Amino acid sequence: MKPILLDQPEYVHPLLRREAEFQEACRSGRLKPRELLERYGKLPPIEGGSTPGSGYTVTWTAQTLTSATARTMVGLATGANTPLQLVEFSLSGDATSGTLLIELVYGTNATNPPGTNSVSFTPLQMRGPVQTMVSTAAVAWTAGNEPTVLTALKRWRFPWPGGPFTLQSPLGREANSIPTTATSGKFIGFRLTSSQAVSNCDGYLEFEEG
Repeated sequence: MKPILLDQPEYVHPLLRREAEFQEACRSGRLKPRELLERYGKLPPIEGGSTPGSGYTVTWTAQTLTSATARTMVGLATGANTPLQLVEFSLSGDATSGTLLIELVYGTNATNPPGTNSVSFTPLQMRGPVQTMVSTAAVAWTAGNEPTVLTALKRWRFPWPGGPFTLQSPLGREANSIPTTATSGKFIGFRLTSSQAVSNCDGYLEFEEG
């Protein structure tokens, strides 16, 4: 069988040839962005990119959920002038039937901030340069003592039994906290409501700061 040589035009797929032309036009600068968009349907790539901040995890284990009762399981309060980004969230549990409602919530941090009516947790650093944390974290708020004032931004309904439920934020579209006093978004976390009682709920939240 004759080998296919990519440097021979008759063997190059039209899409590959068009992409090569686009890359060459970007490198040479002979076409303006508007002309590139009109001819190739896309703009030149942006050079560089954002540098990830230091990454941390907050974990919990063997926590209970009371049937049909909302409970904030993990939350973070943003430090001054240092927003944080949610990267990944995961949980599992031992319920054998029913569903679990998972809500991404923002809060004003007005009452019951991390460490009040909840279990304080020192985030575990897993990547990035070592730095002093300015955010505070907690897990397992007690019944009837939810942080306030909460607003649900996103919701998912997860069937029992099953799991783990894992959510990864698309790069560049992570939920960010808002480091302004008394603004919804200074607190960010996840609230759980199970239709059936859960004896053992385990999970983690991964985030970046800086």
